[in-house]
Amino acid sequence: MTELLKDTLNERADALSPATPDLAAILGDGRRRVRRRRGLGGALVAAALLGAAFIVPARLDAWGGKDDVMNVAGSEATRLSWAEGSVIHAGGERIDVGREIYAYVETSRGYVFTDAAGTVYAWEQGEVLTLGKVDDGSGERDLVSDGATVAWVDVTDGVWTFAYTEASGVVRRLPVAVDERVTAGGDGLSSQQWLARTRTRVMALDESTLYAGDERGIVAFDLVSGDVRVLADKPTGVVDDVEGGQILFTSDAQPDRLEGVRGSTFLTQDLGGTVDAPLAVDGGDIAPGAHYVMSENGATSSDDFTLVSLADGTSFVPDQKEDYDFFTGYAWIDQDRYLAFGIDFTTGDRWEAEAMACSASRRVCEEPVALPRSEGALDDGPGFQLPIGEHLG
Repeated sequence: MTELLKDTLNERADALSPATPDLAAILGDGRRRVRRRRGLGGALVAAALLGAAFIVPARLDAWGGKDDVMNVAGSEATRLSWAEGSVIHAGGERIDVGREIYAYVETSRGYVFTDAAGTVYAWEQGEVLTLGKVDDGSGERDLVSDGATVAWVDVTDGVWTFAYTEASGVVRRLPVAVDERVTAGGDGLSSQQWLARTRTRVMALDESTLYAGDERGIVAFDLVSGDVRVLADKPTGVVDDVEGGQILFTSDAQPDRLEGVRGSTFLTQDLGGTVDAPLAVDGGDIAPGAHYVMSENGATSSDDFTLVSLADGTSFVPDQKEDYDFFTGYAWIDQDRYLAFGIDFTTGDRWEAEAMACSASRRVCEEPVALPRSEGALDDGPGFQLPIGEHLG
């Protein structure tokens, strides 16, 4: 969530009660942008584990040759889920992964999650695999997923790599172009070195292509052939999402952008080419099939859920948006349906949240599910996590 979201929720809580919750502690620092979380295929339907899972190490392989084959699922069967403590709630299932979940994503094989120490795990059919470690101090996209694949900046043993899951229990690692002084951190870094550190990140997955940033700029890795392309040298922006080769890119170099808005967001197939007029969103998440884009932020209004047609910019925001103090979509289920959640304040020291499935074309959300209610201890966080790859709290 953005700083403006915290301010907005503070103002609304103030209007309800003199007791104001510490929203900075609840929602955490750093921007929380919606992004695609595709997957959760049929392998999970029959699999539920009650009690702690058995933890084994994953197989860590070096970069493979061109004969290596990616196991990328095409499933879009995302379903509503949330995590509370060590338990993932998905439909009627309660899956106890044996570790308190700090952040997680769904995949077509199961779930990938991190704990508070940054260790990356996978849960697949009752087994927990240890995959690696993330640097969770940046507040940016700890985990990015698409189908069966999950990627992150791995910092195991102090060595930074772009890591991704290739098959069950198999993690591949790609070299990161960044100075060792930058990865070490500390007080001695210059402003440019800190900028290089924050720009070293995974950005998006589109089937077998990983988009990431480091000192080379924005880089695309073909995970099947091993080819590497630099798409933008020393960029002044970020790839928010990619769908079928369509790149959603936000430039932060626009001189007339408004306060609270990062920049202008464009849809393009070539970061080095010309682009059409900017979209009505600030960042966002492209629907499978690239018919819609949704974002927590409008182009001129932060923390204002926006969902538009990519063809003509028509708004498809659901009526339910007005029923909540805060509302946003956070994952696409398929070409039309997506998952969303809304927050309501009932008193100044309590807030309630619901998650629901929505239809873009029908502009409606249905069958909201109550998430764990936060009451009297808001500074400890909301009490649940959503599959967005970042910590909510």
